[in-house]
Amino acid sequence: MKCLFKILVLTIIGFSFGWVPENDVFFVLRNKKSEFGKEQVFTYETREKLIESKEFDPSKPVIFHVHGFNENRKIKEHKLLSKEIINKNDANLFFVDWSKGATTIVYASARSKVNDVAKIIGDFYNYFQSQFKNDPSKTSCIGFSLGAHICGLIYQYLEKEKFGEIIGLDPAGPLFDVNDNTTRINSKSGDYVECIHTGFPLGIRAPICQADFFASKGEKQPGCQNILGFDNLICSHYRAVHYYIEASQNPQAFYGNSCDSFESVLIENFNDAFGAFMCNDENSKKKLQGIFSVNVNPKFPNEKIRE
Repeated sequence: MKCLFKILVLTIIGFSFGWVPENDVFFVLRNKKSEFGKEQVFTYETREKLIESKEFDPSKPVIFHVHGFNENRKIKEHKLLSKEIINKNDANLFFVDWSKGATTIVYASARSKVNDVAKIIGDFYNYFQSQFKNDPSKTSCIGFSLGAHICGLIYQYLEKEKFGEIIGLDPAGPLFDVNDNTTRINSKSGDYVECIHTGFPLGIRAPICQADFFASKGEKQPGCQNILGFDNLICSHYRAVHYYIEASQNPQAFYGNSCDSFESVLIENFNDAFGAFMCNDENSKKKLQGIFSVNVNPKFPNEKIRE
């Protein structure tokens, strides 16, 4: 038993030792010009190479895409999400690959690096904002799980204005305090902050953003099968990514019924006079606020016909 404990401690130390965000967080540039597999990769230390890049277009908006625990840029869901972002937006997309910090058997180790990654993104953005005069109000960040919190904390490290839009795809729940908005994504993280909740307990099941959409009450998504007698939590967690992609392709795919509180979501007590479509571009323009309940289908297309 002592031997196993020592191995566990050494594993935790091993994954943390040598973690240098300036070198270990990769900014993978993707846009309509680039091909997957041939992207340009930058770090904070090599940020000056942006000036020489033929792929980076300073006249276009910037979008950051951030993954979560035990992930990297090769994960299928993130490849699909990046492609959808590029197809929809004529922008510079930076996929933030922090897999050197996120890949570990110890979730707490990855959780402890969230602020490190947020700071490096902020510092990276501060540099090219000073060089290219990029407009923060036209900059956005889309993050999944731990990546949602990373997006939500960048504002603490920006020298000027906050980003125009922050999208949290099922923000991670474990080791995050719902009552402490300084350590997680929150309604002040950007000019507009929208969160999709799908996979409790892997995701936070509480209204923490400016607009919170709870798909199937934020847990046990339809179509996610039980495995060995327990819910496939990972499936429900990732549904946030798939719903975002589908909503991007069909802006009126997911109608959210307005609720006065999260308790109203649970008992399906809706305010029929008001509602909104999840991940609709109009939400950001209107600075949508509120709590919304979304019903979904078990199979693609997941949109539920509004009754």
